[in-house]
Amino acid sequence: MVRDTLGGGVQFLVSERKTICTDPGCEGPATETRIVTLGLHEIRALVRKKASDIVRNDIVALQIG
Repeated sequence: MVRDTLGGGVQFLVSERKTICTDPGCEGPATETRIVTLGLHEIRALVRKKASDIVRNDIVALQIG
């Protein structure tokens, strides 16, 4: 879903890992998404949901620079 939504196809590496959000007001499960482009530009983002609950709009919000 990340590749399709951000338009990168297989042109970048996507990894996700389950974590626990410890910020006040964000306690609970979260998913860290890491994107690495062919130019080795790295984007890391935290979605404050379990991976199974992430929807396309959450991915759209990851579009960083």
